Amino acid sequence: MKEPSQRVKDILANMSIEQKAAQLSCVIPSLVLEKGEFKEERALKEMPFGVGRMTQFASGFTQGPVQAATGYNAIQKYMIEKTGLPAIIQNESSSGTVAAQGTIFPVPIALASSFEPKLSYEMGKVIADEGKAIGVHAMMSPVADVSRDARWGRVDETFGEDPLVCARFTSEEVRGIQGEDYTSRCAALAKHWVGYGASEGGINCATINIGKKELFEVYATPFAAAIKENDMQSIMVTYSEIDGRPMSVNEEYTQKVLREDLGFNGIAVCDGMSIPRVFETQGMFASREELAAAALKAGIDADTMFTTVYNHISEGVKKGCINEEDLDAAVLRTLQFREEMGLLDNPYVDPQKAQEVYDDPKADKLSEEIAQKAITLLKNDGILPLKNTYKKIAVIGPFANKLSSFFGGYAYPAMMGSFLEMCVDPSVAVKMEGFQEIAEKMFDIESMKQKMYKDPSKSFAENFDNYLKEELGTQSLTEALQQECKDITFVSYGESLNTENYKACIEKALEVAKDADAVILALGEVTGQGKDATSGEGVNNPDLSLPFHQQELVEAIHSIHKPSVLVLFNGRPLALGETEPLVNAIVEAWYPGPSGGKPVAKVLSGAFNPQGHLPVTFPRMSAQCPIYYGHKTGSGYMNIHQEPDASVMQPLYPFGYGLSYTTFKISNLKHEKEVEIGDSFKVSIDITNTGTIAGSDVVQVYTHSMAPTINRPIKELRGFKNVYLNPKETKTIEFEFDTHQFGYYNALEQFVIENRPQEIFVGDNSSVIQEKGRIEFKGKTKEILHERVFDFKVVEK
Repeated sequence: MKEPSQRVKDILANMSIEQKAAQLSCVIPSLVLEKGEFKEERALKEMPFGVGRMTQFASGFTQGPVQAATGYNAIQKYMIEKTGLPAIIQNESSSGTVAAQGTIFPVPIALASSFEPKLSYEMGKVIADEGKAIGVHAMMSPVADVSRDARWGRVDETFGEDPLVCARFTSEEVRGIQGEDYTSRCAALAKHWVGYGASEGGINCATINIGKKELFEVYATPFAAAIKENDMQSIMVTYSEIDGRPMSVNEEYTQKVLREDLGFNGIAVCDGMSIPRVFETQGMFASREELAAAALKAGIDADTMFTTVYNHISEGVKKGCINEEDLDAAVLRTLQFREEMGLLDNPYVDPQKAQEVYDDPKADKLSEEIAQKAITLLKNDGILPLKNTYKKIAVIGPFANKLSSFFGGYAYPAMMGSFLEMCVDPSVAVKMEGFQEIAEKMFDIESMKQKMYKDPSKSFAENFDNYLKEELGTQSLTEALQQECKDITFVSYGESLNTENYKACIEKALEVAKDADAVILALGEVTGQGKDATSGEGVNNPDLSLPFHQQELVEAIHSIHKPSVLVLFNGRPLALGETEPLVNAIVEAWYPGPSGGKPVAKVLSGAFNPQGHLPVTFPRMSAQCPIYYGHKTGSGYMNIHQEPDASVMQPLYPFGYGLSYTTFKISNLKHEKEVEIGDSFKVSIDITNTGTIAGSDVVQVYTHSMAPTINRPIKELRGFKNVYLNPKETKTIEFEFDTHQFGYYNALEQFVIENRPQEIFVGDNSSVIQEKGRIEFKGKTKEILHERVFDFKVVEK
């Protein structure tokens, strides 16, 4: 944002303390709605003086964009009448705008598996178009967390473990959301500053025990890239604490590092209820007034989802514990944001145009393209593609016919459905204590039932799958396979194994499998808040093995000596050390979204050659976590010679790994031998499709700092390119790297490029080097804190 204008300064000068506090407060729209329509009597009760922000906006509207846009206009009319100011509206969007009829995308970890950041840009454009159409100003994505511990339940919302991959996908999504001028589109609200994905033990909201250097160089990098390259306008701070200070009150990280070191000039908001959590859960501060003072001092501009701390600002000012300058700085930022977005002059939207935006068929095609390109082949002994010699194939496992297994926790149907399930199934409500009450506040439960729970005589799961089929046209894996492979008969058994009678279910599955020529095992884990969920926000499950007796099912199928393919639906690495030897092939499908089983069927049939590569490391067992390729030299599974350390268990599948139905050769590395610090240098490599069918491979360039003055990672990804090649075709891929991409903190706390050599490694995964070289960095060591570069150039020749 720009410096505050005289106009917004004048507005601030005429505001009382109470009015200022209201502008930093937040509600959810459902509190002022009745069956999706704005009710002034409710508004007078919940926000008699108005508020400055609304979150989870579209969750209150179940009938689609016209209803949401109409409701938005009514809400803004009330706000302007009460305060003279429109509210800032924010909405979830990590897997697409969370709104009825909005486009649903695969989870971000799937998107990252494509290694095509341009897809992130295209997705961001769709998210902003749909958000803007219904009145949203800040889209709550991307999730810029680097996730290096697979035990953490929110890995699926991230772009993986590597700071460069996360930076490229984060920055491109921000560019898509904000465009060249965010004021005519939406602001991106990136989550969760900073280090949330490194919470201790993978426990949600736990403390972060990582040093400042690593936090800045790794976990802050995606945020820094989006700020520098695209002037990212908003950030959500994490629940977690660093050095005893939760981020909502951590002035060092939210003011000095974020605003001074990285140059962020936008709005910082707390995560849902993270400010009161400091008081209620972490037991800090003597009063809410004192807590409000600390949060304002840290530069937090909104107390979301329900304001329970900033409503004590007035008392805090009167008592003298709140500095009014801190309050004014926060309010000014929110006012300047409104002015730059044009909200002070034109706060309304056109409901009829909203439907046109949501009906664009190109958006659904983009979602399916991402799902297709994300699928990653992890093992194949030749069973794939499926052969017509198989006359009957059994599709076995809890995800064989289940449609809800295709969606991440922040996709519209999964988010709405998981909360609705809590309200109709008491056993789920007990498991997720407190969430039922939140759900009843956040959503129009009765309207949701009419769509997602039409027949109370059936289970919630049956009702919900019927909704997904009717509303989205989603096909199960079994249905998609039958449509794709018409010469093969597919039979299935897909009962959940999360039952006391799981042994009987396995026996029934065996009966189906025995009569087939081969078996496809549809397994994985559910994310979200339902009774089968083993990952997701607030779900702390450190066991990464296949959940609910699925391993026993694999062993049973293996015992009947049928060829088998394991298809995984999951959002984080699973520990498959005991599973991998028992199957002939493994296909990672992630959570593909509404395209469901269709892209998976195309891969299994051979209609599409898989091209995904892993943006995360897969352990052999849960106890290996955290495990990631960029570990410090001398402290991980690779030694200083870039060879596997024989004394350390290796990962099952390393970062960057992915197979194809064809084969590739990387050769002919060329690069400059030296470069002056501050300049750029080029690296070129040839890649050849040595097989008989067309396919794609991801060329990856890594470096290792030689003889640095402080210990550095064993290798760091510097550039990548997903390359499509016809049979026997060779392409030359030329990368250009700016030396400002090679900065790090030295022992003197200076962020520098050191005049030390860099080893260069090229391959198509992080563990296998196919070509290597060395380049000398010449000249004086240079401080570059504000001159960092987060991208590289690459061309195909």
